[in-house]
Amino acid sequence: MKAKVIQEDLKKAIIAASRFSSSRPQIPVLSNILLKTDKSKISVSATNLEMSINFEVGAKIEEEGEITVPSKTLLEIVNNLNPGVIDLDLEKETLTIKSENFKSKLLGINASEFPKIPTSIKGKSIKVPFGLLVKSLSNVIFSSSYDETKPVLTGILLFVKNKKLNLVATDGYRLSLSTVEGKYDFDFEKIIIPKFIFNEIPRFVDNEELTFSYDLENNLVLFKTKEAVLSSRIIEGNYPDFQKIIPNNSKTKVIVDKEDFLRLVKLASIFARDSANVVKISTENGILTILAESQYSGSQKSSVEAKIEGEDIKIAFNYKFLEDFLNSVSGDTVLMEFNDSFSPVVFRDTADKNYLHLIMPVKI
Repeated sequence: MKAKVIQEDLKKAIIAASRFSSSRPQIPVLSNILLKTDKSKISVSATNLEMSINFEVGAKIEEEGEITVPSKTLLEIVNNLNPGVIDLDLEKETLTIKSENFKSKLLGINASEFPKIPTSIKGKSIKVPFGLLVKSLSNVIFSSSYDETKPVLTGILLFVKNKKLNLVATDGYRLSLSTVEGKYDFDFEKIIIPKFIFNEIPRFVDNEELTFSYDLENNLVLFKTKEAVLSSRIIEGNYPDFQKIIPNNSKTKVIVDKEDFLRLVKLASIFARDSANVVKISTENGILTILAESQYSGSQKSSVEAKIEGEDIKIAFNYKFLEDFLNSVSGDTVLMEFNDSFSPVVFRDTADKNYLHLIMPVKI
């Protein structure tokens, strides 16, 4: 391999790939990044066997070649080089990296030991508007679980129904559902995808659309942007029937200013942290009140005007769930739909008809 590449381009690719390499792998080559030349570009690849990335950057190729080198070391080197041209020169399993006033020799592992990374699959695919997908992801990803004993809840559920792409996440106590508008020619069944992949997608900012492909026979999904191809295994298992728990009607509807509500929640959290994060909400005479009590610090009560339709309500929530939802809202007001103190509550961003959030109340 003999190649010349711009430092800024290579740095971007290596930063992205390094997040997919394994820090303590059972197979040493999995802590490496694969560098491979192809005509006028260098592909930078990494995998942990469950997920992978292939990132391509333009380069001047004088001699073809491929090698795997330690991800962490390569990242630290390229990240600290000055902007400009980097020369890559491979001899056997040693990669020489040169730039102005710098030269390093990096020992690698033969590329033949690196697992094959998928860059295309035979399954069906759809085109998804990139900006709308990123917005929907910000609405749902915080509701997914970190409990590895329930793998299906650690992922994001995707499906197309009635020509609409739906994203769902839940940890068993709250649920987010967001719809991505687009032109989808066919419906497809529910697929659970690790949220790690969705954490990475927003980083690819220079994209108008993204291609999503899936192959159920090989249990594989693939996301393709202008710069990169990300692939992942599908999480196996049955996702909860979330549609059954979303109420079809409500006895009380409350519309309140988002910023005012968020301010009250943050004030209440000061005392709620000592009481299992519980805050109590009540409505009366067009006023929404939040109460928090601490056996160590005392208590606080704060109120805000709201538009209230229906019966007054008294209910309790984990304040962190309220805060997470309010931080995801893009509009000026939020709508809450209550039935009683024990039933799940529907929260809506009044500026986004494609977003629904649900929180289970705390029983006191």
